[in-house]
Amino acid sequence: MNADDVVLLANRKSELKEMLKRFKMFLGKKDLKLDPEKSKVVFEKGKSRMKKRTWKWEKEDIKEVKEIKYLEYTLQKNGRAEKHIREKMKKTIVAMKMWREII
Repeated sequence: MNADDVVLLANRKSELKEMLKRFKMFLGKKDLKLDPEKSKVVFEKGKSRMKKRTWKWEKEDIKEVKEIKYLEYTLQKNGRAEKHIREKMKKTIVAMKMWREII
């Protein structure tokens, strides 16, 4: 069985690596698996954004991305919510236009 919809939040790369290690032990105890192909890392640390980081789960790479959508919320690398707000505003405008056509 796979572990889905999990978010780990950390302030530092070392914290995240430790969390991944503990999470792996937890999954082993519960007989669960994590699919590295479906997993993503969103991480930003200071000005080192251009630095290539490697994230591993067992022997497979986990892709680092600028943003991820989780439970209808867009989590951005910079920690801000602009993209999420833009998406919600677009949906609201569409709904309002449809509402006007009904009235």
